[in-house]
Amino acid sequence: MPESSIESQSESPKRRALHTLLKGLAFVPNLVFAAIAGSLLAAPISLLLFHIFPSAVAACIQDVTTLLPAFGLGYLVARKFHHSVARWIWLPAMALWLLVVLPDVASYTGQTCGLSRSQYFLHEFAFDIRTNCDEGLAWPLYTLPTLCCIGYSLGAKFAARRHPPNQE
Repeated sequence: MPESSIESQSESPKRRALHTLLKGLAFVPNLVFAAIAGSLLAAPISLLLFHIFPSAVAACIQDVTTLLPAFGLGYLVARKFHHSVARWIWLPAMALWLLVVLPDVASYTGQTCGLSRSQYFLHEFAFDIRTNCDEGLAWPLYTLPTLCCIGYSLGAKFAARRHPPNQE
């Protein structure tokens, strides 16, 4: 009997290491799912906003409406699968966004469209306002997936608070 308890103690660090590794690997599918599925669900909402409201109004409210479908996805995933990593998906998404945005804004010279750096940042990365700066793909390629990951994480956090996993 004592031998089995020694064996279970020696397996415990291995099991914990495997559990930690698998939990870390769960980050990747959660991140990809949050960014892609959230963006696909948010895109029709954004298009609808631009058809209903004037461009300036739609640009201001599309960031909030982008969070809603991703929030629902994060909530459902956390309820169904109890992924604790889903609450932290915003971290790598935000880090990637900052790695793309900061160098782009820092290298901006303002010669092509006459905007200040702060105006360029707001137009390209925050509000997706159509300007003659670059090709205007910053919002759909970087900001939209980042917002989706933030909404996904908020939904997972909300689900974890409302419905904690059963401890057996």
